[in-house]
Amino acid sequence: MNGDPLPPGCTTQVRTAGSRLKKRQSRPIFGPDWHLLANPAPFLYPIGMATLSRATVLEEIGQIASLQEGFLSAAQAQQVGIPRKRLARLVASGILERDERGIYRFASYPDTEHAELWRAVLWPTVERSTKMSALGKAVLSHGTALDLWNVSTINPATIDITLPKSYRLRRTVPSIYRIHRADLADNEITFIGGLPVTTLYRTLLDLIIDARDQQFVDEALNNTAMLSESDRAQLKALRIVEPSRLKAISRRIS
Repeated sequence: MNGDPLPPGCTTQVRTAGSRLKKRQSRPIFGPDWHLLANPAPFLYPIGMATLSRATVLEEIGQIASLQEGFLSAAQAQQVGIPRKRLARLVASGILERDERGIYRFASYPDTEHAELWRAVLWPTVERSTKMSALGKAVLSHGTALDLWNVSTINPATIDITLPKSYRLRRTVPSIYRIHRADLADNEITFIGGLPVTTLYRTLLDLIIDARDQQFVDEALNNTAMLSESDRAQLKALRIVEPSRLKAISRRIS
């Protein structure tokens, strides 16, 4: 057949004059230069990608889930070329579980202390419209981050998540989550047990500016050796700043 080659697995069936079905290659859906794309976006993968073996699919998503206590989102799977339909099949076969928020988890993975935090970090990425550039943007912050830093006796009832100002959410936020907006710098984010968390300094700064959980902020400032003396002094000075001035500071740092 004349025409451009297709990615493996992309075929159509046409009826010939003798009424027999004959397989042939159809014209490429990506244009004549599809093979020059070094790293096509997951939603442009040829239909043949859906024929990956189960072992390959499990290996790909297993590598992701192993770093996230067994959890993954459909957007993360799509990033490595695994469509949602393949995840649905694994749910039907009992290998994966899908919760009401759209987060997947390997059924064989034991429950852990931070399971709800992983769900919170992945939850913003479960929308079908999630772009690959939006992955990994949710960061645990405020009271949740302070709890993870283990420098106070705080025991938050909600999970605080900070998202970029431009990150659009089109779904109703579960009541257990409190969403904050800020464009965090790379040096304001760290990892605890693999979870993305605001640094201790940024965590305490956020709580001071929000005028929340101040007794736990004081507890952390007086007890931890994780802060430099200059950082500790700056935060203690902010603790006595008038609320109106704190709002102005908040606009400068967010």
